[in-house]
Amino acid sequence: MLDYYQREGLCLPFTSSWIKNIWRLLDAFYPATAFIPAAKRRTANFILRDVYNYAEELPEHRVELVDKVILPFLEKVLIDDDDDDFIHDALDLLVRAAVAETQERDADDQHRATEPSDIEIEKPAYSDRMFNAMRTLIIKLATQTACREETTDPSVPEPAGQMSPPPPPSEGANLRRQSSGRAAPSALRGLMGSLSPTSRNAELPSFSSISNPMSPSSSDGTPHQVSPSVHQSHGDHGRCKSIKAVKALVSIFTRIAFAVPLSSSHNTGDRRLVTMRSITLYTDLLNLVYPMTTDIPGQPKHRLILVPARCPKARLVVLQWFMRLRADNRHRLFIRSSPDRPARSFAEVLGRTKEAEEEMRHASDADSRRSRHAALPRMEEDRGRSGRSAESGPRSRSRSKAPVIKGHDGAYNPLWCIPTSIPFELPPAYQASEILRTYDPNHPAVKESDIPEVDSWVPVSDYLRMLNGVLRGHDWELVSFILSYLPLQLRNKTYFHGARATKEIRALLDVICEGVMDTSAPWEKRFNVPNFITRTKINSVAYESLAILISYHGVYTRDQCDRLIRVFILGLQGRKETAKPCLQALTLCIYEVEHFVGRHLLDIVESTKRILSTPAIAVHVLEFLIALGQNGNLFRNFTDEQYRLVFAVATTYIGEHNARAEKPSSDKEEYTLSQHVIGLAYYVIYIWFMALRLPQRPSHVGEIVRNILSARATRVVVDEMAEVCFDWLARYTYGNADPRPATSFLSEVVINEDKDSSSKTQSWLLGGTIITVTAHSRTGWATIKSTRPTGTTALTCKVENVPLLDVGEASADLGSLLAVLMANRGGRPPGAEDAPAGDKVSSVTFFKTEADCSPPK
Repeated sequence: MLDYYQREGLCLPFTSSWIKNIWRLLDAFYPATAFIPAAKRRTANFILRDVYNYAEELPEHRVELVDKVILPFLEKVLIDDDDDDFIHDALDLLVRAAVAETQERDADDQHRATEPSDIEIEKPAYSDRMFNAMRTLIIKLATQTACREETTDPSVPEPAGQMSPPPPPSEGANLRRQSSGRAAPSALRGLMGSLSPTSRNAELPSFSSISNPMSPSSSDGTPHQVSPSVHQSHGDHGRCKSIKAVKALVSIFTRIAFAVPLSSSHNTGDRRLVTMRSITLYTDLLNLVYPMTTDIPGQPKHRLILVPARCPKARLVVLQWFMRLRADNRHRLFIRSSPDRPARSFAEVLGRTKEAEEEMRHASDADSRRSRHAALPRMEEDRGRSGRSAESGPRSRSRSKAPVIKGHDGAYNPLWCIPTSIPFELPPAYQASEILRTYDPNHPAVKESDIPEVDSWVPVSDYLRMLNGVLRGHDWELVSFILSYLPLQLRNKTYFHGARATKEIRALLDVICEGVMDTSAPWEKRFNVPNFITRTKINSVAYESLAILISYHGVYTRDQCDRLIRVFILGLQGRKETAKPCLQALTLCIYEVEHFVGRHLLDIVESTKRILSTPAIAVHVLEFLIALGQNGNLFRNFTDEQYRLVFAVATTYIGEHNARAEKPSSDKEEYTLSQHVIGLAYYVIYIWFMALRLPQRPSHVGEIVRNILSARATRVVVDEMAEVCFDWLARYTYGNADPRPATSFLSEVVINEDKDSSSKTQSWLLGGTIITVTAHSRTGWATIKSTRPTGTTALTCKVENVPLLDVGEASADLGSLLAVLMANRGGRPPGAEDAPAGDKVSSVTFFKTEADCSPPK
């Protein structure tokens, strides 16, 4: 029968009654689930593949097929059908039909915009209705079909509040009957009766040959066996209808939002239909993760989803897609292909890598065995020594007190781990959408209102509302995924632009801060995480998002900025997992929100001193102090006691380093890092000592020297770094001399080394200083250089005991005198300060008088 319909083309558009013929086939074969299973499968393949592929290139016939056959048929059978191939073909058809209809409508709009005509083209009234019907059917499949992980009970109630599909045409009335052995023969007789007797007798097989359910009915002659529904193992969600449905929605969004328009004109301003449908799908996907029923004024009311996707893996797939969205510098939407690599360090802390998953699964199994062994003695003690049987006390007290491993089923079977697969369709890498923008600074509504109501922008504020709702919930799978990938997405500030998005950013900051600081309902209790996922680990990953949120400080209130600093200070009091990101964040706060850091600076320095003994944290503490020492506005009101606290932090680490240096280590990388960190400790002393005013420095030198000497290693009296530090302190305690002498005008004129070939130089080693004396050819002039570990000091002097004219000289050395006077031309002669105002001698007059004395030729 099916071969005959295919061969004669009775279900193709060139046949006048092709729609009725299709319904005859569906009424005859498809309800016969137990009677003719092979015919059911072949009928579905014939309609969804062959017939649609033929009509796809004919827009009018394709629309008629989808509107009168495909949608009414799928609305009745798609939810209850368990055939994976049928569901795949049906969703693929819906995706292709929705994309084709949208692109054709978009091309028509482009044509009307570029070539206006007096003849108005009538728009199809069924267009939006058909697109919404396809979208509604896919959403219904995602929200109302049971997950494969749930019990296979056919009486699972459907969620309330769902939208009901439109009534089907009369041709599909036969599909309402239940599958039975009587329905199929009557439908087949009606189908055969509709054909001409000649054709039926000559071409069609006998009824008995097709009514035998055990006879071969497939195209290749092999019988089809119907396998019963089997409960899947934990973590197997690959066949869930909900996942396939959300993939279909993502495919429609990708194909219409990132496709090149069919029209030659690329005027994106006239593509409102594609823009609005893309935003509608964007919002549908949001609601499949976390339904939002409260409408915001000024935004389109197209939220028809009142319950999330039924399968938890489906919600995770949608969230995985959302976490890849970005915006370029023109606020155009694009999708990042692979963010797994930068998120790996965050996911590893939460046990979401392949290696960590295996390690934690073994640890979970070991804890379970230890718990059972620990419970056995208590069970024997409660039962007594009489050897009572288990039947006498089925509810013993020891059973209720047995430790339970946290988790859904007592085992560690996460829904996701890195590397993650890509289960949905993606556009080409970094291809930006030409129609979707998250913000437009040149939009007229931006200039007219502080909170513009533009429905053509991607509703990123709704996305942030969804994240806030999930973080306040109890789904650890979604929360762990958000905490691992959110820091990467928050770096893209152009994606979270606009007044509404920044409002939700403030709410996101409050949600994460509450989760970190809340002690009454901490993360691990609210999400019921496994026992090896501690609060410290969760907070350490949450601090990464808070560190990125510092860059949004321009939209926060004063209380929120102050609260953000207090949250970071709280992290310094914990373990090294939280101290490291908090120190890095506070270092960033020095440059971004320095005023609020200054209000809590003493508490921060006190906290850093307590955690300095941890080698992995010391480098971050010292980097924070270096950044702090370079910003004088933060510590301009420091007292001597507070400066001593900073120096104590640096000298304390020097003592810790020297104590570890006594123990031999074969790790070269560890040794190299330790040398870098000890250099940072001394640099902290240098930069903060230079920040002191000159009168304050002598009072701190003694304490710094004593602390360094007490922190020295036992192998040496004083190491090289300490000697350099002592010399540096001696150099800068009473002045700020440069470490290298500059070339002055006096040295260029008087001490010309290029022409001074008769100069004599002699050096002496005096303690830790090299003294170099150079006698120049000019009479009485000499240079004395003092070379020390921290720099060189040069003195150019003239011996006054040498006469101006030596025996045999023709004239006095007037050139050197002129050079000395010009070197001091910016000052005033001695005694000028005490002279009366009228008797003061100006430097200009002084040099003018000496200018008459020309040097000898």
